[in-house]
Amino acid sequence: MTCPDFARYLQAYCDGELDVSKMLEVEEHLQGCPSCSAAVEAEEAFRKELRRTVAQEPVPPHIAERLRSAVAALEEEPKRAAGPPVWGRRALGWALAASVLLVSLGGLMGYLVAPPASRPPIHPVVAELVSEHMRFAPLKNPAELSSRDTQQVAFWVQGRIGHRVQVPDYSSSGIRLLGGRITHMTGGQAAYIVYEKGRNIISLFSFPRYAASLTGLEEVRQECMVFRRAEYQGKQILMWDSGEMTYALVSDVGWDELIQCAQVFFQVAKS
Repeated sequence: MTCPDFARYLQAYCDGELDVSKMLEVEEHLQGCPSCSAAVEAEEAFRKELRRTVAQEPVPPHIAERLRSAVAALEEEPKRAAGPPVWGRRALGWALAASVLLVSLGGLMGYLVAPPASRPPIHPVVAELVSEHMRFAPLKNPAELSSRDTQQVAFWVQGRIGHRVQVPDYSSSGIRLLGGRITHMTGGQAAYIVYEKGRNIISLFSFPRYAASLTGLEEVRQECMVFRRAEYQGKQILMWDSGEMTYALVSDVGWDELIQCAQVFFQVAKS
C-alpha cells in the first residue's frame, strides 16, 4: 500500500469501517510509514477537539427562553374537565417545545435535508484544503518539521514532494513560520507550510496545478496578479498558479492579510 492509497482509507480507518483484510493492510503500512501514522494521530486529535468543542457549545439564549416559555404556558393552564390529563398536557408541552426548537433551527435543518442540487456548490479542492487546514490547525504542533528557517523547511519539503516550492518569510508582517509537513490530497501529495499570527494559523499549500478546475472560483485581480478566492466553513481561501504548482492560503485572518501574503510570495518568486 502506498501513501496515496492510504489517504483514501484514512477516514474509513479512523471510523473503524474497514473490513479485516483492509484493516490489516492499512496497519501494516502504518508500521513502516511515520508520515501516515502522523496523519492518523492528527485526524484523531482533530476529532477529539471537535467533540470537545461541540459538547461545550451552549444552547442560544433566545432559543432556551422560547423553550421555557412554551413549556410554562401549557403547564400553567387551568385544568379542564374535558381536557387531557396532566401527563398528557406535559407531553404536549414538550412536543410544542421541540417544534419551537425545530422552527428556530429551520434554516439549518432545511440546508441539511435539502437535495444536493439545491445547495450552493462547493469546489472539491476548496473543501479538501479547508479539511486539511482544520485537521492540523488545532494541534499544539501542527508542523511535522518544526523550524523557523525558510530554506530548511523548503529543502525538507522538496525532498519529499519532488517539486520545488516557495517558502516565503512573512516575519516583517508579524507572521512567524512554524514549519512544514506533507499532506495527502486527491491529486497526490501536497506541501503544507504552517505559519502563525497571534492565535491564528495560516496554511500555505502547494501541489501540482489543477489548471482549468480552478475556473469555477471567484477571480480577484491585484495589479498584474490573478487570484482565485472562496470562503468555506468560516475560512478564507486564496489560490493562484505559479509555474507548475498551485498555491493556496487558508486561514481566518481576513482577505487583506491573505492578499498581502500572496504579494510577498510573488516578490520572493521574482527575486
